[in-house]
Amino acid sequence: MKSFAWARACGRGAFFFRQKHSGGFRLVAWTSELPQLKRLVYSILDTFPEEVEVLLKLREKEFDDRFSRYLGPVRRDKLIETMKVKEPFVFADGGSQLCVKRLDTDEFIALDDHGILFIYSDSPQFVDLCRRKGLKRQRRALIYAHDHWHIRRKDSVRVGRGLVKALGLELVD
Repeated sequence: MKSFAWARACGRGAFFFRQKHSGGFRLVAWTSELPQLKRLVYSILDTFPEEVEVLLKLREKEFDDRFSRYLGPVRRDKLIETMKVKEPFVFADGGSQLCVKRLDTDEFIALDDHGILFIYSDSPQFVDLCRRKGLKRQRRALIYAHDHWHIRRKDSVRVGRGLVKALGLELVD
């Protein structure tokens, strides 16, 4: 399975760092190894409660920067089961973004269309989790700071809409 996006300047490796953003701080995590990314995402989701909110953003037209946004509550076990069935799309499509939010704390993760995982939480458990999954604490330029390609599946739109249906998400804009 190929990655979301590719840039010669990014090279290989796995790292994370704390980054300031408009709402406070977040962790930014990236790895060139998809199995490592999957292990990290599933480990984080294992810490989430039984009911989560999912926001799936899809680029439904080629060469269009706009995303359609689909939202809804989902049982965590159903989300993980569906993600595992659709892994080639969820973890390797450069035209989608998956966000999963805890309803009890409003913490959330966002897996963007570059394969970058953003963890919106101040909890030290996620720093520990990144380390345990083999990521090094190191600030590096992210892929979108370089010229890069987005890698999309030929059936990206169809598979994305199938994911929307499987999770019971609704179009919000």
